[in-house]
Amino acid sequence: MKEHFNDPDGELGRLTNQIKANDQKAETLMNLVKEGLIDKGLYINQTAELEQSTHQCQQQIKQINSNNTDNANNLEDFRDLLR
Repeated sequence: MKEHFNDPDGELGRLTNQIKANDQKAETLMNLVKEGLIDKGLYINQTAELEQSTHQCQQQIKQINSNNTDNANNLEDFRDLLR
């Protein structure tokens, strides 16, 4: 059961890094639109995609954390049963 903990595939780290990258991209887009290097339409489309990606990553993080909580509860129940 313990194998399901600690994010063995590094998924939480990958998702967190993706959120950080999305934030950096959004900041770059904002600077580009302020400088007039891209138009507002492109800015809106790109930031909407980044926001959607960030939201999906956050949902996946919540799911992983929920699964870890469930696994921890199951492990504790199993320990109680063994006692």
